[in-house]
Amino acid sequence: MAFKNTQFDGTMTVNSTCNEKKKNYSLRALSESLLIGINDKEALSREETTVDGVPALRTIYTGTLNKVPLKIATVVLRKNICIYDFTYASSPEHFDLGIVDFNNFVSQFRAL
Repeated sequence: MAFKNTQFDGTMTVNSTCNEKKKNYSLRALSESLLIGINDKEALSREETTVDGVPALRTIYTGTLNKVPLKIATVVLRKNICIYDFTYASSPEHFDLGIVDFNNFVSQFRAL
């Protein structure tokens, strides 16, 4: 599912995949896999956190897509055999305008 904010051209996504084969992947590997297609990516920060009482990894990246600079936040968690990932992407200059909404969205998440 994706949400777009046209005021500052930011996009939030949430996705879930339940697959027995992926349950042993590290959260870092799962986070990195979300950036396939992003060039010149660099992790600015990585932080272990919790979402819905479950260990999660929050990473902030910079990179480019079609030579356009991006700043991207990811949060990845695993609950049982399900993987939940959240992303927020925007231009670096507008990133701070949507990160609070992204953080609030992720903090409200509850797996059923």
